[in-house]
Amino acid sequence: MKSEWKRFEFVLVLLACGVSILGTRLCDAEEPGLGLHATEGMQDVPDFSVIPETQWQTIERSVDRSIDYLISQQNYDGSFGLLEVQRPAVTALTCMALISRGHIADASPSATKESRVVLRGIDYVLSRQRSDGLLGHSVAATNHGQYLKYMIYNHAICGMFLTEVYGMTDPKRAARIEKAVNAALKLTRKTQLRPIPMEFEIRDRGGWRYLDDFHHMELYSDLSVSSWFVMFLRSAENAGFDVPVEWAKESLDYVLRCYDKKLGVFCYGPGRTGHTTRGLCGAGVVCLFLTGHKEPEMEKRCGKWILDHPYDRYNHMINPNEHFHYGVYYQSQAAMQMGGRVWEQFYPRMAKTMIANQAADGGWQPEGKRPEIGRVYPTALTVLALTTPYQLLPIYQR
Repeated sequence: MKSEWKRFEFVLVLLACGVSILGTRLCDAEEPGLGLHATEGMQDVPDFSVIPETQWQTIERSVDRSIDYLISQQNYDGSFGLLEVQRPAVTALTCMALISRGHIADASPSATKESRVVLRGIDYVLSRQRSDGLLGHSVAATNHGQYLKYMIYNHAICGMFLTEVYGMTDPKRAARIEKAVNAALKLTRKTQLRPIPMEFEIRDRGGWRYLDDFHHMELYSDLSVSSWFVMFLRSAENAGFDVPVEWAKESLDYVLRCYDKKLGVFCYGPGRTGHTTRGLCGAGVVCLFLTGHKEPEMEKRCGKWILDHPYDRYNHMINPNEHFHYGVYYQSQAAMQMGGRVWEQFYPRMAKTMIANQAADGGWQPEGKRPEIGRVYPTALTVLALTTPYQLLPIYQR
């Protein structure tokens, strides 16, 4: 099929630029100290033939329109997004969305406009690192009332972005990225080891939460923040950075505590059954696969939960705690990792809903709970959800 050939062409582009499409480092999974190497994935390979060629073409046209929209929204300094405090993470997600369609970073004279957009995004993110390694910081952002909350998301998402593009960039940028990531990893471990009151130590150790504000809701870790850090650590290991095994083990132990056996789904935190959303279910599943944790019954029940809560109504929340596009993003990644019936029943349905509600300019509506973030953020998440079949970003590969 033409669409399959186009996806193959994108892989050839990455190979020509020296980018690994395997999603893991070329070393044995048993090598000491490597804690985030996945074991054999699920045997249920996604059947792409369930989507007819006409729908593939519709999906690709939709993604290309959204890419054009995203490019038109880049700010003068290379960033994306409306609010200063959120721009680093939005920029990282937007650039990864472009890469997921095959638009890799390219500093050559013949680089496309899409590649130049990604390069400007890389330089912007690199410029937003605090002296202690925190990614996403700026003096102007500190004036925002939720600075400590947004910075932890900025740090993890920007860290993942930098490790994803590390092998795609020119030597000079790669050296800058290496220095930035090493500093970011040190801060990541420091925040993972932060003091936690004894009564919450067993429950919350291993995960991450907001900077300097861990007492909010009496939680010192949560799955929403922690899942981004698991992806950052796995991406860093894929790129060849040192991620000691204990970091991975502690983070996985926390994720597993967020699973509720009665409901058969992941929650916001251990015992927080009232904070169960489609995004958190997807985030938990993604963490399982990225860390190589095989739990067939857990996977089966989460897969059923995903299919029981489809995305048939655009921007509709199943409960007040939900973030719609965030859920679309995480569940699409989770469904791809699970493969088989889960992906085959989830992806076509989700894609139909999203494409039917795409705006004329190629973007999507603001997140229902976070309209102040603007349209770039939900558009980037939607592109990353629609491009899961391409498997071009190592962190999202099966």
